[in-house]
Amino acid sequence: VYRRGHADGTRAHFRNSGAEQVGRDYLAYMQGMYRDIRMDAAPTFEDEPAGNRFVVDEHYAAAFRPDEDAPRAIGDLDLMLFQIADWVPRAREGERRWPLALKGPEYGVHEIRMDVAGGWDIDAAEELVENAWFSFRHRVHVDGDTLVVRGEWRRHVDAIPAADYAVARRDLHRVRDLLNYPVQIGGGVTAKPAREDLPPGALVWPALALAGSVILLLIAWRLRRRSDFAGMLFAPRATAVRVAERRGPGSAVLLVLLYGTVSALAVPVSAWLAGTPMDWLEFAKAFAMPVPALALLAAFVRVVLKLLGEPAAYRRLFVTGGWAHAPLLLLTPFVLLAAGPMLVLIADGATVPGGAVAAVLVLVCVLAALGAFTWSAIAWIGAIAGAAPTSLLRAVAAYVLAAGALFVLTFLIVLGILIPGLLTNA
Repeated sequence: VYRRGHADGTRAHFRNSGAEQVGRDYLAYMQGMYRDIRMDAAPTFEDEPAGNRFVVDEHYAAAFRPDEDAPRAIGDLDLMLFQIADWVPRAREGERRWPLALKGPEYGVHEIRMDVAGGWDIDAAEELVENAWFSFRHRVHVDGDTLVVRGEWRRHVDAIPAADYAVARRDLHRVRDLLNYPVQIGGGVTAKPAREDLPPGALVWPALALAGSVILLLIAWRLRRRSDFAGMLFAPRATAVRVAERRGPGSAVLLVLLYGTVSALAVPVSAWLAGTPMDWLEFAKAFAMPVPALALLAAFVRVVLKLLGEPAAYRRLFVTGGWAHAPLLLLTPFVLLAAGPMLVLIADGATVPGGAVAAVLVLVCVLAALGAFTWSAIAWIGAIAGAAPTSLLRAVAAYVLAAGALFVLTFLIVLGILIPGLLTNA
């Protein structure tokens, strides 16, 4: 039930986006807490403009898996009072120099009702956390076959003074602990039992990846003198000279976008395996980010070479740097193929397994990924040496320093994005 300003905002959200899109937004939010939750139908609403109330009805279902050793047991579930969790700030340790803002309405209630055939064996309980700035009442009781978990949040002030933060922090921790209420349904097993190990057949995936990559690399070896792509794999320095003369920036951008497409495939594949909506923003970032990364790395390489007394044309460095993505473009699909069983398992919601087979699979994937990136770095160094032209030693120095500068720049950008948000929520 949304009232006053919250009713206006929710009403506009339904009007502008439609119930189907709102339902997808709500489902994505809920899956952040309940991984296997599904929406039975699009949310419905009742608009009561006279009292400025907007009532939304959402329908979800969460499937449980029986345990092999206890087929009658259903599983465990944590009932989260997520609406109140959005209002209660996380209290960090240490002193504060500015007030801590309290979010949400002055009074808000979140109630969870869960029906189970046969009822519940849970005693009624109530706990109150109260101080001069806020109060929270947590109630649990059983009504027939229905478990009722209810939270009531009252905000007495807009912000907690910095001088009182140490006292309030203790109560904020207590409130957040009460927001999560675990229940056992039918037995004490987990809803998603962890697997001790992967079946031995899981190693077929990395074997297929190895075989496929070896075949393609053998073909590339045969074509290394006739194909610029194959040449960047096995003779990057000599090939870079030809590429810098015969190829243009468009070919470099195309190669990098192809690599971005292959990398971005992990996003829709993971969404498909998990049965969740496609995250187009994540796909777009994975697809497009390699292009500005190439542009910046080529610029940094040019600056370093100039400092080393080896001026080079930016266009030549950009083009050959793009073609240095050949190892990544060729090997990344096989890295994803090798990781197939683990990706399926994680998307299916199980705990990442331990055991010999899983350890071998993880080791193979890590080594394959490191090999692909190392091969690409070698191609980059050869590209610098051929395009500048310069010695291999200076090409190595230029690449290492430029890659380090790009890493530092990326780190500072991430900090610039994260720190304002951390200060806002601090």
